[in-house]
Amino acid sequence: MDNFRISSAAVWYFTAALLAWGRDDRTAERQIPAVHVWVIDAVGLDETTLTAALNKARVIFGDAGVRVIWLRCPAEANLAAGSNPCQPDKANNLFLRIVHQPANGFGSRHALGQAFSTETGSQYATVFHDRVSAMAASRKPGTESLVLGHAIAHELGHLMLGTSAHASFGLMAAGWSAAELERAPAGLLEFSSAEAAIIRAEALRRAQQPPKQ
Repeated sequence: MDNFRISSAAVWYFTAALLAWGRDDRTAERQIPAVHVWVIDAVGLDETTLTAALNKARVIFGDAGVRVIWLRCPAEANLAAGSNPCQPDKANNLFLRIVHQPANGFGSRHALGQAFSTETGSQYATVFHDRVSAMAASRKPGTESLVLGHAIAHELGHLMLGTSAHASFGLMAAGWSAAELERAPAGLLEFSSAEAAIIRAEALRRAQQPPKQ
C-alpha cells in the first residue's frame, strides 16, 4: 500500500510539473513580441511553396525573438481602401507582396526585392519572383521556397530595422555568397545579434503603439 501511495504521489508531481511547464511555455510565447504581416501573392504560387517560404521566414524571425503572424490577403489588395480587408491606407500596417518582376525602371539589377513606406505610412516588403526563381534554379532542386523565405525575411528586415542599408555579410547583405546559401538550409543565414535586438525593440514598439488611422 505504501508503494502505491508513493507511486501516486510521483504521478501527481509529474503531472503538476507538466502542467506548470505548459503554462510557462504558453506564457513565454505570449511574451515574445509579435508582428502581423498581410501577405499578397500576386504571382499565384502553389500553396506548398508559399507555405514553406512563409514558414522559413517565420523561423528566421523566431530565432531573432519575434513572432510573425501571417494574414492572407487577396491579390487585388492594391486597390483603394474599403475594397478589401487589408486596409492598405492605414499607417503601421506591414505588407508582403510577391510579384512577378520589378517594375520598369527599378534600379538594382540583382536585388531580389525592395522595401518601402507609402505616404500614408503603410510599409511594403516586395519580393520579385522571377529573380528568386533564377537564383533557385542555379541551386539544388526544391530550393525555391528556401530562397523565397530568406528573401521575404530580408525585405521585412529592412522595414523592421528602419533602414535600406545592407550588412557586409549574413541575411541582410546585399547579396549572398555560395557558401552562405549552402548554410541556409541549416538555419545559418539569419539576422545578426545586433540586428535581432533592433528588430525585437521595433516589434515591442509596434505592439505598444495603437495603430494610426
